[in-house]
Amino acid sequence: MMQSCLCSIKSQNEYSIERKAIDVSGRLGSLYDASTDNFIDQTSIQAFETKLLHQSSICRILPNYQSNKIINCLKEMNFNDALRQSILLQMIRPSGVSRLINYNQSTNQNTRFLYYSYRSRKEKLSITAGRADQIVASPSGGTCATHMITEILWGIEILCVIQVSKIRAK
Repeated sequence: MMQSCLCSIKSQNEYSIERKAIDVSGRLGSLYDASTDNFIDQTSIQAFETKLLHQSSICRILPNYQSNKIINCLKEMNFNDALRQSILLQMIRPSGVSRLINYNQSTNQNTRFLYYSYRSRKEKLSITAGRADQIVASPSGGTCATHMITEILWGIEILCVIQVSKIRAK
């Protein structure tokens, strides 16, 4: 059953999507079901290319968000709509900077969000159309995966929530 799903992969870039990882246990070749936002099979493939990245850091102050709109801060950190929705619907457990959704202090005009992102390297799995089933075996459950991890950007993200005094906020 899995084989028929994997053979539908058209080309390397035709159906490629970039998605920020919440569950950091995924590896190159891991199979993913986007409808449930979960990994089906966490395979680890060693045959991949690694590239060191240069000038790969971002440091900025994000716009101020009131407590009821704090999910929009995740959009500023490149969380796509589907991932933000999965976090809001509690389909996945937030971790890392996405735990901002659980921030229970009030935010106001004196609240600042300092965001830092650094990407150190990229790992890429070279896969061609119709060859995914030769790289990854079908999972035992017979579930149909919607995606395969073919590229990972390694690095860190930090989000600081800072309350400044009213005098300094002006």
